[in-house]
Amino acid sequence: MRRNAGPFLGIAATFGILAASAGLACAQDDIFEFFENEANAITALRRAAPVEESPVAIDVITAREIEASGATNLWDLLRFKTGMDVADGRSSDVQRAIVSVRGFAEEYVISLQVLIDGQRIVSPYGIVYWSLFPIGLHDIERIEIVRGPNAALYGSGAALGVINIITKKPRAMNEISASAIGGSREKMMTQVAYETVRDSFGWRLGHTYAADDGFPVGSRVQGNDFYMAQKSHFRGWWDRGRGNHLELFAGISGHVFGAVNSANSRVEYPAHFQMLKYRRILTPAASFEASASRADSKIVIDPYEFNTSETQVNRAYRYDADVLLHYQWQPAPMQTTLGGSYGNAVTHDPLLYGNQDPRQSNQIMRCFLEQTVKPGESLVLNGGVSWERSDTGGTQLAYQAAASVRPWEEHIFRFAHSLAPTLPGIQTQRMYQEIPASFVALSGNPELRPVKMRSYEAGYRTTFLSRRLGTEANLFYMNINDLWDSYIQSMVFVPVPLITVSFQNQNDAVARGAEAKLDYKISPGAKVFANYTFERISDLIEDVNVVETTPKHKVNLGGQADFGQGFSGTMKAGYKTSYLSHSESRDMNVDIPAYWRLDLRLAYRPGQGWEFFWAGQNLTRSRHLEFADGLEVPRTFYGGLNVQF
Repeated sequence: MRRNAGPFLGIAATFGILAASAGLACAQDDIFEFFENEANAITALRRAAPVEESPVAIDVITAREIEASGATNLWDLLRFKTGMDVADGRSSDVQRAIVSVRGFAEEYVISLQVLIDGQRIVSPYGIVYWSLFPIGLHDIERIEIVRGPNAALYGSGAALGVINIITKKPRAMNEISASAIGGSREKMMTQVAYETVRDSFGWRLGHTYAADDGFPVGSRVQGNDFYMAQKSHFRGWWDRGRGNHLELFAGISGHVFGAVNSANSRVEYPAHFQMLKYRRILTPAASFEASASRADSKIVIDPYEFNTSETQVNRAYRYDADVLLHYQWQPAPMQTTLGGSYGNAVTHDPLLYGNQDPRQSNQIMRCFLEQTVKPGESLVLNGGVSWERSDTGGTQLAYQAAASVRPWEEHIFRFAHSLAPTLPGIQTQRMYQEIPASFVALSGNPELRPVKMRSYEAGYRTTFLSRRLGTEANLFYMNINDLWDSYIQSMVFVPVPLITVSFQNQNDAVARGAEAKLDYKISPGAKVFANYTFERISDLIEDVNVVETTPKHKVNLGGQADFGQGFSGTMKAGYKTSYLSHSESRDMNVDIPAYWRLDLRLAYRPGQGWEFFWAGQNLTRSRHLEFADGLEVPRTFYGGLNVQF
């Protein structure tokens, strides 16, 4: 039997980095500063607060980690984090990743809320298309990952968690940064950014070009899976004085994908977005924030893809408006956040809606209240409730209650209970589409009920060794009701055979799991980590199976370090046990064997502002499966240059 060397390579590399870094100088003040960068977050409570006061489990990915990661796409930044389910996969020809939190890594994940600077980027269909984000990795300042329901603050789609991608705010005067990458699979990427700051305003403009030749199909023959993208992102701020602050966010992107199942077809996806955000400090204890945003995208499909006589153009756009009011009660140790939002998601898709009006919309209104109370130094209580109404889901309530107890210094116990709904999308209620070259039609169900998740969670956090060693453990239990599934609605044979497939609330499930993680900060330039996730999902209705679609065991470990003389390195290794992968769009079920994945990055800085680097991904084997799409994830090598001046 051939042994898999991945575990041994990962463990050896981890201890190698640890040993190489152990002798580095370690200033205590720098260690605390390094911790502070990761110890505060805004996503969990919709305001800046220490992570230890968070009512939910949360991870933070800093700009330093992003730069040292070696990742060339966003989802690979999330792959090795606690509780994350990440796979390279084509759920559609414009989607290149399956991303979920704490299980249910389905083809179209609809219960994970993803934000860019607080702006919702979920499509009007309720799906997050990770490949289409209008920002490059060099535009990101930090990523905050909330694991567990947070619908009381963010509404429908936040039942599994929230991922907030925060872009870089301009802080330097006349700074230019650029990078170039080239490697196997014809991988190419260039990134350039310019930022400037004056007394009362600043702005930053970034551009990314990326392309690759895609993944090979199972027969190890290259498929029509190419990708090319151009992305430009702008962020500017204007401080008007007297507590008034204005920010503008904007982006434009163009993507071209090869359609996997067709040798001739291609899909084009142009998109753009804008957001204006205003903040005002009303009093030392109160602040107000308002934002308005718009996102617009088109998908241009060749006639080959749907056997149509002409090119198909579908459009999706949405408008959102949000208001927030923060108030810190004095002298009582209480903080209150009030908020409200309005959104209108619109799609124009003649193929998807059949003989109906091709323009379909979904209006969503919601308001929420979050209250934090500190009765004493050792106790923090959090409570949140929201009311939400949509055209597709009616009126729904969500709530969240949590308590954090600190019986001893640096030892924090957390207990939480939440109710979080996920409302049906436009397509699951209103679609009617006959699949080309088949006898199948997909039909929506206007009676589809929201999925409801009730979550119970207990957690523990502590630090040792002068706060250099941090540990965390969580136990969670989730009861999910009214899960959606497809079923055969009708079958006719004249005048032509036609099987109509629809959706219904067909299943209930229970998910239980445990998470443990460890981070050791050796110095500001060196750290190691390890985390473990166990998940077990049980169906409550026997004829529907969601049990095996999530790996039961996931282990990640690695580290990063400065070796001296300008050299640095990063290693990340991950292991997943076997699982069943199901693709509705590809009509495939595939048993995915257990696998290790090893990613490495080595860098050299000959001087200030210059860095040469080499990286490799999937180094444990030449290729492996991650999703039921007929494609294999190959071993990849690339190198490049970063400059800053």
